[in-house]
Amino acid sequence: MPGCHTEFQTFQRNADDPIVLQLDGAGEAEFNLVRDRARNAYDSALGITSSKPGLDVEPINSSAAIGAPDPQDISGDWMVIVPVFQLKISDDQPINGCWTVGDVDFLSLRELGARFPNRPAPVVWDRIVANDSAFAVVTKHGTPRDLRKTVFREFRKAAEILASTAAFHGRRHHACGFTLKGYPSYSARNDRFVQLDGTAYCGNWNQHGYLHPFELDNAWHEAISQCGIIELFARLTDRSLDNDWRRQIGSASAMLGRSIMSLDRVDAFLLDVIGLETLLTRPRERNGGKLFQRIKGLSGWHLAGQWPNYEADIRAIHETRCAIVHDSDYDDLTIEMLLLADMYLANGLLNVVTNPTMFPTKDDLVQVSDGYAANENWPTDGSLSFRWFGNPNFSQKDLDLPLW
Repeated sequence: MPGCHTEFQTFQRNADDPIVLQLDGAGEAEFNLVRDRARNAYDSALGITSSKPGLDVEPINSSAAIGAPDPQDISGDWMVIVPVFQLKISDDQPINGCWTVGDVDFLSLRELGARFPNRPAPVVWDRIVANDSAFAVVTKHGTPRDLRKTVFREFRKAAEILASTAAFHGRRHHACGFTLKGYPSYSARNDRFVQLDGTAYCGNWNQHGYLHPFELDNAWHEAISQCGIIELFARLTDRSLDNDWRRQIGSASAMLGRSIMSLDRVDAFLLDVIGLETLLTRPRERNGGKLFQRIKGLSGWHLAGQWPNYEADIRAIHETRCAIVHDSDYDDLTIEMLLLADMYLANGLLNVVTNPTMFPTKDDLVQVSDGYAANENWPTDGSLSFRWFGNPNFSQKDLDLPLW
């Protein structure tokens, strides 16, 4: 703008570096004021708050050389730490403050501290952990500037895989959830009704999302162990499985977890269907008939007697998916359809991860499931280790989900 002069600078801080501002002709008071404003702006941008009110953070190494290497460009081995919102990780057995998903560790505050043989200075430690109590951690080699471009995808997928266990340890209406800090975690419905042919009026405000923390504790561990989905974590690193098949198992479970934690009905539904197609179909097979065939092969032994209309349900799920994807039409998407999609994906995943020798590749899954679907010859002597989890007769609480 005419008559205006804008000056800015970009700076990085190492935990051991002081902030140095060159202010030609400025007095000490003015220098201190600008220095404090710069420091506060930096800390605010990082979301850093001291756990000790009134603590004046002083440089750790006041003799650090001006012009030291930018830490963003230092190549080396880095522990990358991302705080996790609404996740509680028990320090008691069997969790012991850590749960591993692929290459990512989810750590309690105590366990994170144990990863540092030489604990950083208190000022630095306060800045690392802030007010958080759960963390996703991975070790990478490179520079922070380059690693930051891709590492969050790895964190997010690991968090979504962990979240998929919510399908076996609770219900959507329980409103328990977690996410990487910084991602959306709450939503709400707000409406007002005014009677035009009378004098009545009413309104509603209903919050939903991660209202309660998701807890990794003994109860969670027992639930995922009893149903068998704990085997999912072993499959993620199981070298006896085909590499691409192992990736698809992880991706399908991530879609289930992302769906369970979604705050939008259409998003949650489409994520379920993406997970089903990733897990159970191959390219050029993504149609309702093939999807039904694979689900029947894995679960028809149970569903044929307990839920005889399941073929119509699966076809309706796929037709609704096509209407949304190809015509932006989601009028037919009900909460019941979403919950059924949850259930079919959860059980498909459960039967895949608990039968690694039966399904070492996707081709084996196709051959076995298609054979059972065509012949309806599932063994009745207990020799087949297929499982079923859940009840398709949903309660009213299940159906009253406040998802748009």
